[in-house]
Amino acid sequence: ELGGAVLVEFAVLDGEVLAVVVEPRRTRMVRLGSYAKVAAEREALRFAMRRLSRGGIAARSALRSAALVLDRLGLLLLEPLHCAPDIPLVIVPARGLHGVPWSALQQAPVSVAPSASMWLRTRTPPVPATPARGADVVLVAGPDLPGALAEVSVLEAVYAPTSARVML
Repeated sequence: ELGGAVLVEFAVLDGEVLAVVVEPRRTRMVRLGSYAKVAAEREALRFAMRRLSRGGIAARSALRSAALVLDRLGLLLLEPLHCAPDIPLVIVPARGLHGVPWSALQQAPVSVAPSASMWLRTRTPPVPATPARGADVVLVAGPDLPGALAEVSVLEAVYAPTSARVML
């Protein structure tokens, strides 16, 4: 289901950051080190971004600070995983890691999800529900919506066995 991407699910246990890395041919756990270090870098990045947003003379130095902090976060969180920089990542951050700008740490596309199962559900198109026999279905084509009449006509054919009501 990953389609060539690598899934990385982070956890914090007893003050240590761990990552479970799911690749096409193997799954492994990597100990990344102290959560306190990661949290300190995350806060340093927030501080730099606040300074940067104010503009003025300090903006250039804030930009350099932010770049350095991003490098350090990458070294703490992604470098030890030894994933190729051009491989897309699916990141499931642990509590406390949601504020990390994951896409700024990786060259390839990054998807961030609250859980692996929720990410998977968004990848799979939903199966249209078929209403139970005798259930009422109301199809409404709102005014001034391009294509609404055509869409309702298609849906009416799908729900015809249930006696759909069409409102135009």
